[in-house]
Amino acid sequence: IFRSHYKLKHETTAYVFWKTILGCDHYVGRGHLPPEVGRQLYYALVDCHLTHGCDVAIDVDETSFALLNGINLVILRRILGVGKRSGIAQLYSELGIYPLRVRRVLLALRYLAYLRDQPESHFAWKALGHR
Repeated sequence: IFRSHYKLKHETTAYVFWKTILGCDHYVGRGHLPPEVGRQLYYALVDCHLTHGCDVAIDVDETSFALLNGINLVILRRILGVGKRSGIAQLYSELGIYPLRVRRVLLALRYLAYLRDQPESHFAWKALGHR
């Protein structure tokens, strides 16, 4: 049901990445963009597209999530300047970020905690209680 949303976010993420982070990398010289700067650009420009809607649509379709995770791995490898056969765990540890699936679940849980803490008169609390 949400596959079209995942496809749109995959395309948007790829477009933003190619136009911004790779543009900066091309401007300063390929491979000269420090990973810390790449990480800041990732959080500022890319992460919002990868996590959009995760608070209301939990990842249950592996095929749809694979679209987002695939482009995420391409971006992280490009930021670090490593090949496609590099280890996945090392990408996250070198950049100091959470894996995408973990990040999306954490954001969903934070939103659930936010809803739980709302007063009973709040519409979101009523919707949560209605199930």
